[in-house]
Amino acid sequence: MKNYFKGLTPALVLSLKNYNIHTLTKDLIAGLIVGIIALPLSLALAIASGAKPEVGLLTAIIGGGVAALLSGSRNQVSGPTAAFIPIVLSVAATCGPDGFLTAIFFSGVLLVLMGLFKLGKLINYIALPIIAGFTAGIAVSIFTGQLADFMGYTGVPKEFFDKISFYIEEVSMINPLSLMLGILCVEIMLILPKITKKIPSALIAILFAVMMQILFKMDIATIGSRFGALHLEFKLHAFDFSHFSDLIVPILSIALLAAIESLLSAKAADSMTKTTHNPNAELISQGAANMASSLFGGLPVTGAIARTSASIKNGGQTPVSTIVHALLILLIGVLLMPYAVYIPLTALAAVLIVVCKNMINVKEIRKIFSGSPRDILLFFTALSLTVIFDLVVAIGVGMGIALLWVLMGYLRTKKRKLSYKPHVTVTENGDTATVEIAGGLNFITVPKFRINELNINASHVVIDLRKAIDIDVQGFEVVEHLIKELLLKGKETIRIAGNLRCMTYLAKSDMQDKTKVDLSGILVEEQSSLVLTSTRKHAIAAIMKNRSETVM
Repeated sequence: MKNYFKGLTPALVLSLKNYNIHTLTKDLIAGLIVGIIALPLSLALAIASGAKPEVGLLTAIIGGGVAALLSGSRNQVSGPTAAFIPIVLSVAATCGPDGFLTAIFFSGVLLVLMGLFKLGKLINYIALPIIAGFTAGIAVSIFTGQLADFMGYTGVPKEFFDKISFYIEEVSMINPLSLMLGILCVEIMLILPKITKKIPSALIAILFAVMMQILFKMDIATIGSRFGALHLEFKLHAFDFSHFSDLIVPILSIALLAAIESLLSAKAADSMTKTTHNPNAELISQGAANMASSLFGGLPVTGAIARTSASIKNGGQTPVSTIVHALLILLIGVLLMPYAVYIPLTALAAVLIVVCKNMINVKEIRKIFSGSPRDILLFFTALSLTVIFDLVVAIGVGMGIALLWVLMGYLRTKKRKLSYKPHVTVTENGDTATVEIAGGLNFITVPKFRINELNINASHVVIDLRKAIDIDVQGFEVVEHLIKELLLKGKETIRIAGNLRCMTYLAKSDMQDKTKVDLSGILVEEQSSLVLTSTRKHAIAAIMKNRSETVM
């Protein structure tokens, strides 16, 4: 039992063992910067979720603070995120505010149970196209909702297709001033990061919009005109159990999304800092954060990839930086909340429109499209079902299709009397090593591969995929990861053999900027580079020329 709970020790406790003034200085700087970034975003997320603006700050303060205390990741920054907006709007409309808070609380309970039962690694078994699809679907839903404040519409319906029809039919309702100011804010947020990333572009856009509103007193909606005076208050809220059966799906939706978003964010942080997070402790922290947030009338909480990344890039070392970010928002909320009434709603809508743009990972989608037909089908299935129905339906149907596809591949393999069990064999012959990857290579089997444990001494490597079967985009990512590891170890050349789709995937991946392609495969010639091809055009030309020599 002692070892069981030791395995759930928060990262804060572990990081404080060797804490010093140098680390504290870095955490303070990172926390202050992230707090400034999170401030306008929290206001925008609350309004987009149908709540009062100060609710977003409460969520960042309480949810972000509690999550930091118990987090399984050294660098995770938690708070309200755009991904929850469609769920929040739907649940609040059907179950009321008290029922909505009940759903958040019990989603937190479910997350804690998931962590206690150590289900954190299950995230590794969700097909990547499904995650990319529902993320894009959420972005589409948010974008269509934000067009109302962005363009100055009023009386916009809630259903997706009704909104689209409304925007088209009632184009005469557009407020030109609101639209123009919103476009300027978007331009600021897109252009400023190209000049300097040290200044939070969203905050500058908000300040610009406030200045324009004060100077010209434009006839556009502001926080004050819609919500009146704002006050940051901490008071406990009651829960409503009268329609608990109606909350089952919302509870599952919030818990699933919080788990997926937070664990993906923690994995991204690991890749940036070369650390390892504890997924089960992370789930418990997100559960506790959601329970605490709901008690004070807050929104759902999860790990925020953009804010986590900002913390790392600005020197954040431990969860102390996240605590500092929450305290800064508390201080600003107490001192400056009365001035938030001047913020135009179109500016906050502009902030979320840029967030929607960033939610759609074009590079990842491009990889999916260069993968198998299954990957493309899963992506569009998850996207469309998220927009039309909800997250639970999207993940449920998507995973059902994915598992059925894998089962069919397994049965076909058995019929051909081949082994579906994944395995890697390394054969060295002089200065050349052959890494043969055989068996099923997809989202179900990929977590079983231990690429980092391969011991290869030769300076020239051939990755042989001729016996690999049922490969999807996550299988291709294994190959990509293997290439990166080999390059980091100083291998002189790496050749891919045996799979045209894999070559096409690699040609379209982020490893394509500097190295060369030969006519017999993909050849990497720069030891220190993490890239494969000089240009996509040359890569595809070389691949197509070798179609007859390549085994599908």
